Amino acid sequence: MNDTVNKFVGSYLTASKQQTSGQNDDFVVSLAHQIFSKDYGCKFTCEHAWRELRYDQKWIAQSTHGKAKRRKCEADSDSVGVEDKEARPISVKAAKAAKQSPVEGEETNALKEIQSIWEIKDKDHAAKEKLIIIKEKKNRTKLLERLLGKTKPLSIIEIDLKKKLINELLA
Repeated sequence: MNDTVNKFVGSYLTASKQQTSGQNDDFVVSLAHQIFSKDYGCKFTCEHAWRELRYDQKWIAQSTHGKAKRRKCEADSDSVGVEDKEARPISVKAAKAAKQSPVEGEETNALKEIQSIWEIKDKDHAAKEKLIIIKEKKNRTKLLERLLGKTKPLSIIEIDLKKKLINELLA
């Protein structure tokens, strides 16, 4: 299909060069059909595809190929034919490669963002550890208060525990 559309574009360019004033686009298309059938010996059956694609960048660049716009160059004062072509879109491979390789600015921004997330996590972890230590101290002081508040004589294990808790709180 691409091959036949390419061939028809060539026929259409030939027909558009033969266009005179007063002839509309439909006349040029019918003339292009005649040129195509004369050159290639068959009818052009992909007009629907050509009509859909005729204003895409690729086809516009081909259709303006013969109609070079003239403008003055800065170096020369003479008029020199310079084609004003639109840049073609990048290829699929180039687009994929651009997506895969990050831009330097994006890479440093992502790195800074990750570092800031880790700093926040470290601060959060340190705060949780402090909270756990405070809770443990409260539990130990409650246990020591219970041991000191007992009216019955303490067992050997309770006496050792009481001495250990007092030494930890004083240290």
